[in-house]
Amino acid sequence: MSDLLKTAALAAGGIEWSWWTSNSVLRLTSNLDHGLRDGDVLSAVKSMDGTPLLAIAQPYRDFIEAATPAAILALIADNERLRGLKPALPPRPPEGIGLPRYGLRWNGPTVPLAVQMDDGYWTPWHLAKQIKTAPGSEA
Repeated sequence: MSDLLKTAALAAGGIEWSWWTSNSVLRLTSNLDHGLRDGDVLSAVKSMDGTPLLAIAQPYRDFIEAATPAAILALIADNERLRGLKPALPPRPPEGIGLPRYGLRWNGPTVPLAVQMDDGYWTPWHLAKQIKTAPGSEA
């Protein structure tokens, strides 16, 4: 569900909006300051026969449909589940003592990836500090 909501939010421009009212007419207006008209997100209009209609662009309709209370509650639940989550220390070398060693693996020209190596080259300082200060450490 979060992928659908993210896609809809990006298609709607990822903008902020707020309710505006004047002359007893309520309108949802973007806060873009790009000269867009009042009620550019959502406004009520009357058809020629007097039937009330909503004027709303397709990306905004899709976002409103995707942003159901159930979708928002699912995002909140995911956020609460992940809050305070701390990754475990990486595994020690096969012998069970010493520090884990890492090398760089080619992962494209702009995104190198540190991977654990049995005969690696270096240990990131923050991992070394964590492992050396861990209770019962023999590093």
